Amino acid sequence: METKLAILVVEDDPYFRKNLVSQLEPHGRVFAASGQEQALHWVKSRHLDVAFIDLNLSSTDILEGLKIISACKKQGVLPVVLTGHESKEIIGQAYQMGCSHYFSKIDFEDNIDDRIGSLLKTIKGNDLDKFFQEEFITSDPKLISRIKFVLEQPLDIDQKILITGPSGVGKTKVAKMLHAQLMPEAPFIHLNLSELSANLLESELFGHKKGAFTGASEDKIGLIERADGGILFLDEIGCIPLTIQKKLLKVIEEKSFSPVGSTEIRTSSFQLISATCDDFAKLINNEEFRVDLYFRIKGLEINIPALKQRRGDVLPLIDFFISKSTKKIALNSEAEAALRLYDWFGNVRELENLVRELVGFSKGMVTINELPDYVIANENPTARELAVSDKYITKKMREHIKEQGLPALLNEIEKEAMDEALIECNGKINEVGRKLQISKSLLYRISKDLKADTQFGAEYVQ
Repeated sequence: METKLAILVVEDDPYFRKNLVSQLEPHGRVFAASGQEQALHWVKSRHLDVAFIDLNLSSTDILEGLKIISACKKQGVLPVVLTGHESKEIIGQAYQMGCSHYFSKIDFEDNIDDRIGSLLKTIKGNDLDKFFQEEFITSDPKLISRIKFVLEQPLDIDQKILITGPSGVGKTKVAKMLHAQLMPEAPFIHLNLSELSANLLESELFGHKKGAFTGASEDKIGLIERADGGILFLDEIGCIPLTIQKKLLKVIEEKSFSPVGSTEIRTSSFQLISATCDDFAKLINNEEFRVDLYFRIKGLEINIPALKQRRGDVLPLIDFFISKSTKKIALNSEAEAALRLYDWFGNVRELENLVRELVGFSKGMVTINELPDYVIANENPTARELAVSDKYITKKMREHIKEQGLPALLNEIEKEAMDEALIECNGKINEVGRKLQISKSLLYRISKDLKADTQFGAEYVQ
């Protein structure tokens, strides 16, 4: 059952207040206030979700609505300003007080259904919270906040959305969620541009006329035309050939195009969502991507960080993937720590594949020795530094101590630290001592050992 919202309307104009209340009633229970005192009463006495606030609530020049914004923020109510004031100073004041959106009454009244529907859909939050808990597992506050920000914008089919991030982080999942939240009843047309040659790609996007090329035995409707009124999701857009970029730019700007082999002008209006793992700055610098097309597709950007930048998501993701399997396994603390510290070069996709492998071969309790060698070896810098747990001693160190004793390990640590410091300090021995914070006598002893043991030392340690 869908949760109904508790909505407050603060408006002194009786006609506008009545009209707004009637538009909001399908979305929940609406409370109305004509002045500051009554509005503050509702804010403090009711559990409200959102408040639509006019700033001028009397004949004076005092913007009483600003105080209501502040009260809403303290009570956890989302404050939305809906007023006739459009000066930069007043808009700035409202945002400083904590308003989440600022709308002009004239603009809002002309598009009231779209603006209310788009805004309230995200405030309900049930589907979105479920998405982050059951489909796209993350607790990254910046990522969640950015996705929510994009969803909170007024629905506008001309608004472009760009999803960036390395391969395997879940860009397609986010695109499908955006469709479900923004335009669930409209078509969702998805194409991975990296999977087709230039000729096939042009036909797939724009369609073609019969006889346009060898094998074109009949007319074909392209994906751009099929996306009319819905969402066109172009995955790996950085791969699109230059020969097609100009034609795509025209579609975005003019909403018109011609099928391959035809001069007929067709139109299509769609919301464009693009995704890429490419570096656009590099592509543009190498003249592989048009800068004008980049600025047309960029719009609102959602960057999904690599999994190694969201280490807090690793263990919840492991639990999630295990929960999807009929066979259940568990990981001991040392194995969990090793997986948390690994850099996950293939991101979530790599993690899912590894969990599937562990479920298939493990007897039940996964220990660190059952993990792949590349994870245990801690080949990534973070894991080399922090090892497979929160302790300083790595598995390799323990083996060294067992075979050669602690003094030998300490000696190796000294020489390795000295070796790295010499490189960083360009062989300047006095700077090395300051960097390592060691005495001159210890510095001299390590230098002698390094000079005797390594060719590198012979070059730099004098």
